Amino acid sequence: MLVIFTWLQSKFPILNYLPFFLRGEIDNQGLLVILFLCNMQQNMWNTVTNWSGVTVDF
Repeated sequence: MLVIFTWLQSKFPILNYLPFFLRGEIDNQGLLVILFLCNMQQNMWNTVTNWSGVTVDF
């Protein structure tokens, strides 16, 4: 179970922030900002891997 969750975390960094959201430490707007940043990070990573000619299979 932990392995699956760790894999999900690596694919979706947003999951790292989910416990804070559930405890009410991050509001909806904060979660949207984090989601946006995670998405940007993913796009950046894809761009870098495209440039280097290395295909990373997630």
